[in-house]
Amino acid sequence: MTRESKHKTDPRFLDLARAISDGAPVIWDNQGSNSPEDTRTLERLRALEAVVSAHRSLGVTPTGDAPTVEATPAPREAGATFVWGPLTVGAKEAQGTRGEVYHAVDESGREVALHLRRADWPVDAAFLIAFREETDRLVGLNHANLLRVLGGGNHAGSPGLWTEWSHGAGLEESLVIRGSMPVAECARVGVGLLAALTALHEAGFAGYGVDASRVLVRPDGQGMLAHSGCLFLRGPEMTELGSRGRDFDYGTLGRLLFRASTGVVWTPEGLSPDIWPQLPTEFTDLLGRLLDESAPPAGETEDILSRLTDRV
Repeated sequence: MTRESKHKTDPRFLDLARAISDGAPVIWDNQGSNSPEDTRTLERLRALEAVVSAHRSLGVTPTGDAPTVEATPAPREAGATFVWGPLTVGAKEAQGTRGEVYHAVDESGREVALHLRRADWPVDAAFLIAFREETDRLVGLNHANLLRVLGGGNHAGSPGLWTEWSHGAGLEESLVIRGSMPVAECARVGVGLLAALTALHEAGFAGYGVDASRVLVRPDGQGMLAHSGCLFLRGPEMTELGSRGRDFDYGTLGRLLFRASTGVVWTPEGLSPDIWPQLPTEFTDLLGRLLDESAPPAGETEDILSRLTDRV
């Protein structure tokens, strides 16, 4: 049984979220509030703007002993069209603290999404070798809950990969505006992300984690993961990959589902029963095991989430 969400998003808030993502200035005094819910949404958007601004102001320096590759990054001016390898690149669709996503067209005329690493993050030879090897493996990975990677490369000093074009809704944007989601919606997103993680683990990708900024929601409500390998990782994170495993990924899935169901970022104190008494016990028990990085087998986790998709 599938239930449609009755939540309607004010287009004005979507426009504000996109402006924040693009780094455009927002005049908050002009943003009126018609209800307490509008006020809470505006507060969340202002908090997001502060976080994005803080991340963009951080300086990044090379790490490790490998030499930095000196090159001039590809032009990324707003509204400009440029060529990146086999792609003709157009409008910027999203900008985060780690990189940018552009609408592009390949040589056959197919619409694709180009994901470029943040321009001021230097790369070294070790990174480029790892990135090339991972991209080759990702291109061969085809799964319904993974945004399909079509190719990758390093052109004009800008490492990137391109994926199929998707019109799915972004989970991060949805959570910023809505705050939280009903358990049934969270469970459907979780079913899809669990399937995506299982496919990645079988392909040898573990320890990269899950976060809302890399999740799209399919029309059926399942989560679809945009996995980009090491493209958006920095030196220390690359080093940490060797000590992470599947349990780390399940832990990040638990944090995401906690945030989606409660509207707050997880902390160890967040599991107190008086903070989320409205959630089903079966759901909180599962989240507790995910967050402790002691998740039940993937099949058992999927069965629990599937049962919860029928919750009101």
